Order: sequence, then structure tokens, then C-alpha cells
Amino acid sequence: MRIALTITELDPGGAERTMVQLARYLKRSSHTVEVFELGETRRKTLGVSPERTCLHEHLLQAEIPWHCGHAQGAASLPRAVVWLKRKLAEFRPDLIQSMLFHANVVTALANRWLDLPHVGGARVAQPQWWRRRMQQWATNNHMKKLVCVSHSLARDCMARERIRADKIVVIPNGISIPTGESNPVHQKPQFLLQYLPSVDTPFFVFVGRLSKQKGIDPLLRRIDQLLQPLPQHHFVILGDGPLQNQVRSLIDHSACRSRIHTIGWHPNPLDWTKHAQAVLVPSIYEGMPNIILEAMSVARPVVALDVEGVSELLGVSPQQIAAAGNLTQFIDLSIALGKNPPLGNALGQANFERACSEHRLEDKLALYEQLYGELLMADHGNSMLT
Repeated sequence: MRIALTITELDPGGAERTMVQLARYLKRSSHTVEVFELGETRRKTLGVSPERTCLHEHLLQAEIPWHCGHAQGAASLPRAVVWLKRKLAEFRPDLIQSMLFHANVVTALANRWLDLPHVGGARVAQPQWWRRRMQQWATNNHMKKLVCVSHSLARDCMARERIRADKIVVIPNGISIPTGESNPVHQKPQFLLQYLPSVDTPFFVFVGRLSKQKGIDPLLRRIDQLLQPLPQHHFVILGDGPLQNQVRSLIDHSACRSRIHTIGWHPNPLDWTKHAQAVLVPSIYEGMPNIILEAMSVARPVVALDVEGVSELLGVSPQQIAAAGNLTQFIDLSIALGKNPPLGNALGQANFERACSEHRLEDKLALYEQLYGELLMADHGNSMLT
């Protein structure tokens, strides 16, 4: 198969890493793959470094061609559509897989002239009504299928975006588990001393984009309620984004500000995650949070609000899941784990075993390949009938 993969941009994030992992998997399976990113707005905003462009390096190492349309903002939409249409016509794929809202819509527009089989990718519940309407139009009229990363996201797409049920396919996120690793034990590194009093200082960690979606600002407004009952604990924040200044201001107004540390964007967040007493995920909406999968892969417990995909990852876990929007319960669960490290370790080990049995990356990527084959076979059968 010749597969075109389109995405909004390739600044490292959950969806972007999944796209590159899918490209490499398809290449290993002897398919011809090219990647098309519409723009590089975030890299221009946040700076370019070897770590920021690591996904491009992964593609180059796998000898997978990638192309950038350099789109910036809504005004460049027509140019992005024309660019993608031209590049797809040159590549002549058997099928297109898009991922993320902008890529879904731009690919649907560009493909109107080419009429190639198009599979979309929904990674997160869309909060704005106009996004829901645009994705509804793109999916119902111009896609063969829309891949949702969780069943709860699929239900949201059908209920709020009014996407037809026959268009929806669920392929959950997956995570790489080191071969032969059955009980991760992590020696605490010295770099922790840059921020913590000792390598044994207990800490919670937040990993994610500093945006409204991730819920970091409501949590920081109540962070003293979490840290004051745990006088030895610190809170580490990994990430950057539009709320950086607001985050800094909220920390400055906290009575526990000396125990809150902002690391910024980090190329290897697992360096911190695997040593945390718990990973905090206060997201307001999601699709299936990759940070939970990453925590599971290194046997760490999680405290998360019960938004899209959370229960599907953690299962029935009342000691790790608070009701959506219930920060009081979220804080109470976090304090309980902070006061009971053996409980956290037991939950972390259960998370690891669940990741190994139900969420292996290769198994999930194979489902994409299977879907593409089925769609192309069905198209071939229909063309023979006509």
C-alpha cells in the first residue's frame, strides 16, 4: 500500500508521536509512506532545537520522506489546501490518514478533487461548536472512516459532532513496553537535586501543554490544599504553552511556592515521571491521555479526572480516578497517595501489568494497517461491481 499521513504539525506531542510511530510501523511492514505536515507554527513560537525536531529525525532515520507546507494561521488555509492537493497528486497514495482537527479538515478539502480513500483521526473531544460542525462535514461527507482513540471519544463524536455511527472506528493509543521488563525499578538520578532537596524527596508531577484543556490553572489555584497536608512533598510541572505567564503568577501567589517547580518543555518526560510518587492529570477534556499510558509503562500511579479515555486506560480504579470536574475529590485522592507510598506502588504495578496486557503499541498500530487493507479491498470490490 501507498499511505499518505497528514498532520497539523510535528512539534513533539502525543498525536504527533503516534503519527511518526505509525509511519515507521507501516514502513517496517513494507508499505510506501510519506508524511505531510501543514505548518510549523508552534516551532516558530516556542523555538527550534534538536529536541523540538526529534520527530523529523526519526522519520529521516527510517528513510520516510516528509514535507512541510509552512502554513501559519487561518489566513493560510487556502494555500495549505492547494499545497496539500498538489503534494498528494504527486505522491499518488492508495489511502490518506489524517490526524488532528486541522489536518482532518484541510485533507478533506484537498481530497475533493482527488477522491482518494480518506481516514480521519480524532484525538480529543472538540470544545468549540464550529470545530464540531467542520469535523462533522469533513467526516460525514468526505471520509471513509474516523478513527477515535477511545470509546468515550467515539460517543462524544456521535452525540455532539453528529458523526454517523458507521463512520466511527475505535483504535486506542498504545505504549512501547521494554522487552523483558516485568517490574520496573528505577534508581533515582542526581539531576533531581537541581530542583528537590534530595533525590528521595517525594513529588507529584504534571506533564502536558500549559493550556486550558489540561486543567493546570484550576489545579494551581488550589495547590495549597494539596501541598499543605503533605509538608515534605513537591510539585513538578513539565510543559510550556499559552498559559505560561498565568502559571507563573499562580505559583507566585501560592503559600507553597518554594515547593512548586516549573521545568518547561522536556524532551524525555519519563525521566521525571518514573520517579514521581504520582502523576497528576487534571484535564478538562481529552481523547485518551498519552501521559497516563506513559505513567503506566513505568509502573507509576495516576490521579486523573474521569474525562475521555481515562477509565478505558485505568479500568475501575476509584483510588486513581476522580469524577470529571471534581477537583476536591482529585486533591483528596492525591493526598491519600502521598500519605501511603505502598498503595501508590501497588497501583503503579497494576497499571504496568494492564499496559503490558492491553495497551501494547505494536498491537494498536497493526489495527490501522488492518483497517487500511479492509477499506482498499472493499473499494476494489465495489469498483469491480461497477
